[in-house]
Amino acid sequence: MGVILAVLIFAGPDPAVFQQLQVGAFAQARDALLAKRQSGVWDLDDQLTLAAACLALEDLGCAELLYRETLEPVPRHALALFGLAEIRRLQGNYKAARGLFTDYLASTLPGRTAGYDDVARARIAALERAGDAAAGFAARPLGRPPTFSALAWTSLRWSSLAFFPAFLAGAISFGIANEVVRGSDALAVLGAFSVGVGVYGGMVAYGVDRAARRRGYTGATLNAGIAAAVVPFAAFGGLALMIETNAMDGDLAPLIFIGVLSAGMAFAPAAVYLRDLRPIGAEAGTGSPSGQVPSVVYE
Repeated sequence: MGVILAVLIFAGPDPAVFQQLQVGAFAQARDALLAKRQSGVWDLDDQLTLAAACLALEDLGCAELLYRETLEPVPRHALALFGLAEIRRLQGNYKAARGLFTDYLASTLPGRTAGYDDVARARIAALERAGDAAAGFAARPLGRPPTFSALAWTSLRWSSLAFFPAFLAGAISFGIANEVVRGSDALAVLGAFSVGVGVYGGMVAYGVDRAARRRGYTGATLNAGIAAAVVPFAAFGGLALMIETNAMDGDLAPLIFIGVLSAGMAFAPAAVYLRDLRPIGAEAGTGSPSGQVPSVVYE
């Protein structure tokens, strides 16, 4: 799912677990720690390490449970506040994330380091820079990721909305190009068609991205727009080729053209957009702690 940030918060794990975390074997580290937890031999370092492994695996429910166990009924470690703040940030809940990072910086509990203090300050600044518009999408709890079928339907609806603006932009562009490039109708048509499909692709990509952001996610918006713009080029090009080569009966060609065009308008932008789907909160905040704890790990 693109770039996922996982903060590894631990003090002194077992050497085998430490090695697994160093090489990114988070699932093995989690399983080893769960087995140790069931054995009854458990301490605060193990608790925070297991929470970090769950966070790295994007199991936010598991990580939150472990961090809350560290804070309730009596708070025992400041980095549990940092971990909860990271969870809220990854969920896109900017307001809650800022509050928890602030609580971490104000905490007198053990576990704070200069490195994580710097990261917390950077997170707060980045979340504030994200702006009210992004926060308006992200302040609500993260919903279920948008499905392919939902985004395909959205793409098809926005395709119908984009048709007239795209046609109008193409017609205006043709008039301008026809005056500028006299005697070359083919070039003017190509330029006007390019402008039209560009407007069409941009509107479809905007609609798909808007639908995903309502659920707290974003994806490959630019690539979705390019995919949407390519569909009319491919469909019209294929139709012209079939007619030119008499590869298909004239009565069937328009029906096939309409079917291919409709399927492409619905499926292509949605499929491309979902290839880089990620929570909006994963975009906000960067930084790397420099204390005696492991650095922020990017997968």
